[in-house]
Amino acid sequence: KRTGYHYAAFDLTMLDKYDERLSEMIYEIISQPVFPPNELEIYIKKEKLEDAKFHLYKAYLLQPENQIFREALVKCLWDMEAYEELEEILNSIKNPSEKEEIFLGKLYFQKKDYQRAFEYLKKIFKLPDRDGETLLFLAWLYLYFNKEKEVIDISLKEAQNILSEEEFNKIIEKLGLELR
Repeated sequence: KRTGYHYAAFDLTMLDKYDERLSEMIYEIISQPVFPPNELEIYIKKEKLEDAKFHLYKAYLLQPENQIFREALVKCLWDMEAYEELEEILNSIKNPSEKEEIFLGKLYFQKKDYQRAFEYLKKIFKLPDRDGETLLFLAWLYLYFNKEKEVIDISLKEAQNILSEEEFNKIIEKLGLELR
Protein backbone atom coordinates (compact mmCIF):
# COMPACT_ATOMS: atom_id res chain seq x y z
CA LYS A 1 0.00 0.00 0.00
CA ARG A 2 1.33 3.45 -0.97
CA THR A 3 1.24 6.35 1.38
CA GLY A 4 0.58 9.99 0.47
CA TYR A 5 4.27 10.67 1.03
CA HIS A 6 5.25 8.02 -1.51
CA TYR A 7 2.94 9.53 -4.13
CA ALA A 8 4.40 12.99 -3.42
CA ALA A 9 7.94 11.64 -3.93
CA PHE A 10 6.86 9.96 -7.16
CA ASP A 11 5.26 13.19 -8.41
CA LEU A 12 8.37 15.24 -7.59
CA THR A 13 10.55 12.76 -9.46
CA MET A 14 8.24 12.95 -12.46
CA LEU A 15 8.20 16.76 -12.29
CA ASP A 16 11.98 16.81 -12.43
CA LYS A 17 11.89 14.57 -15.52
CA TYR A 18 9.20 16.74 -17.15
CA ASP A 19 11.19 19.85 -16.32
CA GLU A 20 14.30 18.33 -17.90
CA ARG A 21 12.35 17.30 -21.02
CA LEU A 22 10.78 20.76 -21.28
CA SER A 23 14.25 22.32 -21.19
CA GLU A 24 15.35 19.97 -23.98
CA MET A 25 12.30 20.86 -26.05
CA ILE A 26 12.88 24.59 -25.62
CA TYR A 27 16.51 24.18 -26.69
CA GLU A 28 15.40 22.20 -29.77
CA ILE A 29 12.94 24.93 -30.73
CA ILE A 30 15.50 27.70 -30.28
CA SER A 31 18.24 25.90 -32.18
CA GLN A 32 16.05 25.04 -35.19
CA PRO A 33 16.18 27.19 -38.28
CA VAL A 34 14.40 30.44 -37.62
CA PHE A 35 11.59 29.82 -40.07
CA PRO A 36 10.91 27.77 -43.16
CA PRO A 37 12.23 29.71 -46.16
CA ASN A 38 8.88 30.72 -47.67
CA GLU A 39 6.91 31.12 -44.44
CA LEU A 40 8.07 34.67 -43.76
CA GLU A 41 7.21 35.76 -47.29
CA ILE A 42 3.73 34.26 -46.89
CA TYR A 43 3.19 36.12 -43.61
CA ILE A 44 4.19 39.40 -45.22
CA LYS A 45 2.07 38.90 -48.37
CA LYS A 46 -0.94 37.97 -46.26
CA GLU A 47 -0.22 41.00 -44.06
CA LYS A 48 0.31 38.85 -40.98
CA LEU A 49 2.98 41.23 -39.80
CA GLU A 50 2.77 40.20 -36.14
CA ASP A 51 3.73 36.64 -37.11
CA ALA A 52 6.51 37.91 -39.35
CA LYS A 53 7.73 40.20 -36.57
CA PHE A 54 7.85 37.28 -34.11
CA HIS A 55 10.06 35.20 -36.41
CA LEU A 56 12.25 38.14 -37.38
CA TYR A 57 12.85 39.12 -33.76
CA LYS A 58 13.80 35.51 -33.03
CA ALA A 59 16.22 35.56 -35.95
CA TYR A 60 17.61 38.94 -34.90
CA LEU A 61 18.15 37.84 -31.30
CA LEU A 62 19.90 34.66 -32.40
CA GLN A 63 22.04 36.41 -35.02
CA PRO A 64 22.12 40.18 -34.41
CA GLU A 65 24.93 40.69 -36.95
CA ASN A 66 22.99 38.99 -39.76
CA GLN A 67 22.20 41.90 -42.08
CA ILE A 68 19.44 40.03 -43.95
CA PHE A 69 17.46 39.37 -40.75
CA ARG A 70 18.04 42.90 -39.47
CA GLU A 71 16.92 44.57 -42.69
CA ALA A 72 13.81 42.37 -42.86
CA LEU A 73 12.97 43.17 -39.22
CA VAL A 74 13.50 46.89 -39.79
CA LYS A 75 11.19 46.85 -42.82
CA CYS A 76 8.57 44.85 -40.93
CA LEU A 77 8.65 47.29 -37.99
CA TRP A 78 8.36 50.23 -40.41
CA ASP A 79 5.37 48.63 -42.15
CA MET A 80 3.75 48.04 -38.75
CA GLU A 81 4.43 51.67 -37.80
CA ALA A 82 6.24 50.39 -34.69
CA TYR A 83 8.49 53.43 -34.67
CA GLU A 84 9.76 53.15 -31.09
CA GLU A 85 10.85 49.54 -31.59
CA LEU A 86 12.34 50.49 -34.95
CA GLU A 87 14.34 53.31 -33.40
CA GLU A 88 15.61 51.01 -30.66
CA ILE A 89 16.81 48.43 -33.19
CA LEU A 90 18.37 51.01 -35.52
CA ASN A 91 20.20 52.73 -32.68
CA SER A 92 21.61 49.41 -31.47
CA ILE A 93 23.23 48.54 -34.82
CA LYS A 94 26.97 49.21 -34.81
CA ASN A 95 27.51 49.21 -38.58
CA PRO A 96 24.17 49.81 -40.30
CA SER A 97 23.77 48.92 -43.96
CA GLU A 98 22.68 51.59 -46.46
CA LYS A 99 19.15 50.16 -46.36
CA GLU A 100 19.09 50.44 -42.57
CA GLU A 101 20.38 54.01 -42.82
CA ILE A 102 17.53 54.81 -45.22
CA PHE A 103 15.05 53.52 -42.64
CA LEU A 104 16.80 55.70 -40.09
CA GLY A 105 16.23 58.61 -42.50
CA LYS A 106 12.55 57.69 -42.80
CA LEU A 107 12.32 57.60 -39.03
CA TYR A 108 13.91 61.08 -38.78
CA PHE A 109 11.48 62.28 -41.46
CA GLN A 110 8.60 60.91 -39.38
CA LYS A 111 9.97 62.83 -36.39
CA LYS A 112 10.26 65.99 -38.52
CA ASP A 113 14.05 66.09 -38.10
CA TYR A 114 14.39 66.98 -41.78
CA GLN A 115 18.10 67.79 -41.90
CA ARG A 116 19.10 64.38 -40.53
CA ALA A 117 16.42 62.67 -42.66
CA PHE A 118 17.82 64.34 -45.79
CA GLU A 119 21.37 63.17 -45.05
CA TYR A 120 20.26 59.55 -44.78
CA LEU A 121 17.54 59.44 -47.43
CA LYS A 122 19.67 60.77 -50.27
CA LYS A 123 21.68 57.54 -49.99
CA ILE A 124 18.83 55.86 -51.85
CA PHE A 125 20.38 57.03 -55.11
CA LYS A 126 23.27 54.60 -54.47
CA LEU A 127 20.92 51.60 -54.30
CA PRO A 128 19.66 49.69 -57.32
CA ASP A 129 16.41 48.84 -55.52
CA ARG A 130 14.57 52.01 -54.59
CA ASP A 131 11.24 52.24 -52.89
CA GLY A 132 8.65 54.80 -53.88
CA GLU A 133 7.95 55.94 -50.33
CA THR A 134 11.56 57.00 -49.76
CA LEU A 135 11.62 58.77 -53.11
CA LEU A 136 8.49 60.71 -52.12
CA PHE A 137 10.06 61.72 -48.81
CA LEU A 138 13.19 62.78 -50.65
CA ALA A 139 11.27 64.80 -53.25
CA TRP A 140 9.48 66.61 -50.42
CA LEU A 141 12.80 67.27 -48.67
CA TYR A 142 14.34 68.66 -51.86
CA LEU A 143 11.35 71.03 -52.07
CA TYR A 144 11.61 71.89 -48.37
CA PHE A 145 15.30 72.76 -48.62
CA ASN A 146 14.84 74.45 -52.01
CA LYS A 147 17.26 72.08 -53.71
CA GLU A 148 17.59 71.00 -57.33
CA LYS A 149 14.21 70.97 -59.14
CA GLU A 150 15.46 68.31 -61.56
CA VAL A 151 16.05 65.86 -58.69
CA ILE A 152 12.54 66.57 -57.38
CA ASP A 153 11.01 65.78 -60.76
CA ILE A 154 13.08 62.61 -61.20
CA SER A 155 12.25 61.39 -57.67
CA LEU A 156 8.54 62.05 -58.14
CA LYS A 157 8.43 60.36 -61.52
CA GLU A 158 10.30 57.30 -60.24
CA ALA A 159 8.05 57.11 -57.15
CA GLN A 160 4.98 57.22 -59.40
CA ASN A 161 6.41 54.40 -61.51
CA ILE A 162 7.08 52.24 -58.45
CA LEU A 163 3.91 52.91 -56.46
CA SER A 164 0.35 52.41 -57.53
CA GLU A 165 -1.70 55.60 -57.75
CA GLU A 166 -3.52 54.55 -54.58
CA GLU A 167 -0.26 53.95 -52.65
CA PHE A 168 1.20 57.22 -53.93
CA ASN A 169 -1.84 59.24 -52.81
CA LYS A 170 -2.11 57.36 -49.50
CA ILE A 171 1.48 58.25 -48.54
CA ILE A 172 1.03 61.89 -49.53
CA GLU A 173 -2.21 62.12 -47.55
CA LYS A 174 -0.93 60.21 -44.51
CA LEU A 175 2.10 62.42 -44.12
CA GLY A 176 0.40 65.62 -45.19
CA LEU A 177 2.96 66.11 -47.95
CA GLU A 178 2.41 68.98 -50.32
CA LEU A 179 4.32 68.49 -53.53
CA ARG A 180 4.21 71.72 -55.58
